Amino acid sequence: MAEEAINNNSSVQEQWGQICSQLKVEVGETAFDSWLKPLTPGAFNDGIMNICVPTRFMRNWVITHYSDRIHKIWEKKNPAIKSVNFVVQAVQDESKGLYNPSCRSLLKKISSSPAPQNIYQSGLNSVLANSNEFQANTDQSLSVPLNPQYTFDNFVVGKTNEFAYAAARKVAESRNVSFNPLFLYSGVGLGKTHLMHAIAWHIKQQDPTRNIVYLSAEKFMYKFVRALRYKDTTAFKEQFRSVDVLMVDDVQFMGGKDTTQEEFFYTFNSLIEEGRQIIISADKSPADLEGIEARLKSRLDQTFIRPISTCASAFWKTRRVSWESSCRRKFPNFWPAKSLPTSANWKAPCAV
Repeated sequence: MAEEAINNNSSVQEQWGQICSQLKVEVGETAFDSWLKPLTPGAFNDGIMNICVPTRFMRNWVITHYSDRIHKIWEKKNPAIKSVNFVVQAVQDESKGLYNPSCRSLLKKISSSPAPQNIYQSGLNSVLANSNEFQANTDQSLSVPLNPQYTFDNFVVGKTNEFAYAAARKVAESRNVSFNPLFLYSGVGLGKTHLMHAIAWHIKQQDPTRNIVYLSAEKFMYKFVRALRYKDTTAFKEQFRSVDVLMVDDVQFMGGKDTTQEEFFYTFNSLIEEGRQIIISADKSPADLEGIEARLKSRLDQTFIRPISTCASAFWKTRRVSWESSCRRKFPNFWPAKSLPTSANWKAPCAV
C-alpha cells in the first residue's frame, strides 16, 4: 500500500509539503528559502525517491547538510522510501515529477540567465519575456575582457619580477600546481595585472574548455550586491563556485566590505576544496591589507605569495625596457631606436 501511495502524485506532493513544513521550523526560514524551497520531488522507483535540484552547487550543499534529515523524515512518514537521491535537473516535464508551477518558472529562469531581474515575478510568461537579454551575455557575464597585449610574450622579465613571472608561468602551464592559490602584489603599474591577463590568455590557448573568470574585486562586489538586491544569491554562488580558474584583481578594494568579504571567503574555500585554481592580486601583502577580516587574511596568508619589487636599480632598467617594448608595439613605424631613453638619462624617482 505504501508503494502505491508514494506513486500517486497528490500523495507525493502532500508528503513533501509536510516535510518542507517540518524542515522550515527546524532550519529556519532563511536557510529554508535559500536551500530547500527550490527542491521538488521527482520520480519514485525501487524504494528510491528522486528529488530535483536546480544546480550542481546546491545539490552538493543539500547532500552535505540536509540529505540525512530529509531521508529520515520521509522514511518515517512512508517506510517504502529506502533512500533519497538528489538529481540536478533545472527544467523537467510535469510528467516526470516537477509539480510546482512557480518553482518551474524559477528553475527555467536560473538556467537561462545568471542574474535575472524578475526571478520572483509572478507568471512564467513574464519571466521568459525578460530572459532573452540575459541569455546572449551568459558566457561573458562574469569575466571582464582581457587585454590582447597582456601576454607572456610581451612581458619584460627582470630582476624585480622574475619570481612572480616564473610562478605565473607555472600556474598557466599546469592544471595541478603545488602553489594554489597564487597571490601577486605590487604597487601600481608594475605588471601584476599584465601577469594575470597573461595567465588567462595562456590557459585559454592551451585548453579552451576550461572556464576562466577574471574580474576586479569591485566587479565581484557589484555582482554580489546585485544578487542580493534581486534575491538571486543561489545563482551567484553557482556561477562563481563552478569555475575552473578564478582570478580576482585588486582585492584590497574589498577592505571594509564585510558582507562581500564573507561571500568571497566561502567562495575561496569552496574552490580550493574542489581543486580549482585561484589567482589573486593586490597592492600590498595579505598581512598589510587594511579593512580585511582576520579569517580572510589568514586564508590569503596561506597562498603562494609572489611580490614584484618596487625599489632597485634593476627595477628601473626593467621599467625602461618594458616601456620601450610597449612603444615599439604601438608605434612600430614612428619610434626610431635612437630616440628611446637610455639608462643614463632615465629620470625617475625611486619609491624607497
